[in-house]
Amino acid sequence: MKQLLIHLLLYCYWESEREFCQRVWENKISNFRDELEFSCRSKTLYNYFLNCVDSVYLKARKQAIQKTGLPSATFPEQCPFTPEEILNSDYFPDV
Repeated sequence: MKQLLIHLLLYCYWESEREFCQRVWENKISNFRDELEFSCRSKTLYNYFLNCVDSVYLKARKQAIQKTGLPSATFPEQCPFTPEEILNSDYFPDV
């Protein structure tokens, strides 16, 4: 889940790299979603996912800040993606 959130953040907010990396990020986002979707078939793991999104997002945000070197204010302090968007294989944030 953390890697998926990191790549969603990169996709949305790292504008200087988007032109070169958008397809790569879309592929990685799709792969991470597939893995998460498989895990979330278990109701217990799905509930765990719902309970952990906010805390995992904070870790993903921190790594996105470190990776990009962008100011922390670039990335929202709270997860900008709903659980449905995170798991939706057709969802890519508007950029």
